Amino acid sequence: MNSHAADSDIKTSWIIIVLYTGLIFATLADVVLIMDVVERFMGDILNTILSILPLSIMALLLGYLIIIKKETRPWRYFLMIFVIVSATVMLRFIPYPAEKVHLVEYGVLGWMVYRAALIGGGGIVSGFFWTMALALTIGTADEIVQSFLPMRVFDFRDIVINFHSGILGAVVYTVFSPRLEDEPEADAPSEDAHHDDPGDTPGGDGAP
Repeated sequence: MNSHAADSDIKTSWIIIVLYTGLIFATLADVVLIMDVVERFMGDILNTILSILPLSIMALLLGYLIIIKKETRPWRYFLMIFVIVSATVMLRFIPYPAEKVHLVEYGVLGWMVYRAALIGGGGIVSGFFWTMALALTIGTADEIVQSFLPMRVFDFRDIVINFHSGILGAVVYTVFSPRLEDEPEADAPSEDAHHDDPGDTPGGDGAP
């Protein structure tokens, strides 16, 4: 990828992040209303679906690693299991459907921020730094805005959940990112490299 294309990809990635963040804030009031309407028709099953759906998606990703990709590096499995366990624990502490939507929203945000940091030339540490910084900043601003909205309240616990969701999104990207593939083994010496230089052999062009 040439420099111009790379710069364009970086700018596009951050523009998408800005637009996505704007969408999160623009729908803060609507999410509760929509969830209330849906919950009236579906009852408690909605809460169950919103608890199972994120875990099902991550289980499918784990299955993709095992069956399709036939991944042999244990650290990728360890990270995916870590994500599934962490998400399971967080979902147990999220009682309301609207807040469970935030788990997915901030997971996607973390994925996008981490990717943008990597394609911008940053490494793993830089990627996680930007992910944690923006997840914490946006997640806190999210809760502050909610304190001024009807039917929404400021909840420090939600800031923690938003923050951790962003990190989990970055971890999932780490597992599947082709940018973080292990370095290939050094190429074997070419066949010509096994032949002695003519100048080093008796009778060669370089012989005295």
